[in-house]
Amino acid sequence: MKKFLETLTKILLLNFIFLFLMALSRVAFCFYYGRGILSNDLTVDILKAFGMGARFDLSVLAYINLPVTITLIVLFFIGQKRYYDVFLMILKYYYTIIMGGVFVFLSIDFGFYSYFQNHLNVLAFGFLEDDTQALLSTFSQNYNLRLIIFCFILEFIIVYFISRKILKRREISYMFDRRLGIGGKIVIAVLVLAINALLARGSVGTFPLEVDMTGMAEVSKNPFINKVAVNGFYTLQAAMAARSKEKINLDFVEETGYGGNIRQAFADYLGKDISEIPFDDPQNSLEVVLPFDKTIESIRPNVIFIVMESLGSSLLKYDSPDFNLLGELRQHFQEDIVFYNFLPAGDGTMVSLEGIVTNLARRPGGIVLSQTQYAHKKSAFGAAVPYKQKGYETLFIYGGGTGWRNLDVFLENLGFDQVIGQAQMDENYPKNQWGVYDEYLFDYVFKVLTDDNKRKFIGVLSTTNHPPFTLPKDYKSLPLNPPAALRDRTLDKELAALRYEAYQYANRALANFIAKVKRSPYANNTIIVVTGDHSFWSLFENTN
Repeated sequence: MKKFLETLTKILLLNFIFLFLMALSRVAFCFYYGRGILSNDLTVDILKAFGMGARFDLSVLAYINLPVTITLIVLFFIGQKRYYDVFLMILKYYYTIIMGGVFVFLSIDFGFYSYFQNHLNVLAFGFLEDDTQALLSTFSQNYNLRLIIFCFILEFIIVYFISRKILKRREISYMFDRRLGIGGKIVIAVLVLAINALLARGSVGTFPLEVDMTGMAEVSKNPFINKVAVNGFYTLQAAMAARSKEKINLDFVEETGYGGNIRQAFADYLGKDISEIPFDDPQNSLEVVLPFDKTIESIRPNVIFIVMESLGSSLLKYDSPDFNLLGELRQHFQEDIVFYNFLPAGDGTMVSLEGIVTNLARRPGGIVLSQTQYAHKKSAFGAAVPYKQKGYETLFIYGGGTGWRNLDVFLENLGFDQVIGQAQMDENYPKNQWGVYDEYLFDYVFKVLTDDNKRKFIGVLSTTNHPPFTLPKDYKSLPLNPPAALRDRTLDKELAALRYEAYQYANRALANFIAKVKRSPYANNTIIVVTGDHSFWSLFENTN
């Protein structure tokens, strides 16, 4: 009994130290990212968040300690003192590896928040699905990777020395060394296991401890404080669960109650009788015949549809002569037609682009189509199909590599005759990790437009306004002095300065292209449409 209690005490003491260190990481997270957001009237909510956070951290520790607890109970029943010494020696290395990994994970989660304003979530899978090499290069430019790796190694070393110190402590004396019968041992074993299981569950209520779909735990009306309460382990676990559901090939017809009767879905959607819906091809009922437009048919305009990386207009309300985000694009905003009331199809480039080029709403619970079997199937609803049917040359021009997210195969099946990437452009075009700089991308688009007299539908996707926010060496920026209202919400001012400049550069490159077309003979027969793939990510902690 005495050896069991001594070993249990050492394990508990060591885990209290681990819990304290995890709490310190939450304190650092709260006050580093909460600058300008937290106020005195939120003190109670902050304390609630730390209380909830302790439950999340204890739950993580309980899962880590489950094999430790089971082994300790086995030793308790064996009753041989020499086995405890071997157990403690092994335990030192177990905690070094596992808890060292825990603190590295928390550090990664801390860095992840600086970009995505959330704990590790489904966006983390983009590291493997996106251009991983470009992402690694981006990280190396924005962050000191050598220092980060050194800090990761140091975390393992610190955990090792703490574990060795605590687990090698001198024997702890107790008032008794009572021998227990098998019944007493069973009671203690059940009690220890029950406490471990309860801490892992994190709750004595009907439901176990969990986070909501947004990666938060509800303890406050302030969304940031709700994020303080959780840790990245739970948010990543929720993301993995969602991800596993995404990969299931759901029958959406069955899920929406139209299994075996898809014609009824079309009838309900169109408000028609089911007898009016074709048996063989019910989707044909969606076809609409528009009246003949003599003007459009005589002009047969070129159409250039441009999707700009991170163009989202949320930042544009701060545009001013001193914080000049639009540059020459301001003139076109004043001369042309601007719509502000748009939302993207999703919060990532490929998800948003998918909605545009397929003319389909985002499928609930589905991964991007370009990385599924549907990338290899032709679609009658592709954005380029109507133009191709009218004899247009259809092209998609991307500043990066066309193999990204299976883009080349996917777009060709949506009606594009050619999918052109940086490899097909002038090899002397300057570029960064993600592709050629926007000004050169638009030079190439203009060359394609003016190459011959064929009517063209051209889709374009830019890349420059993307981390690591590197620009051509000869670029001279306009004034970029952010107003106080923006500075107060900025999490990383150095990164923000790079981002503002890249945003300005991309807008100016776009403006110069539009001006170039307006000055050319193609101004009379070309329509240019510009949108963004998603909003201006990162840097700011947003309120509701």
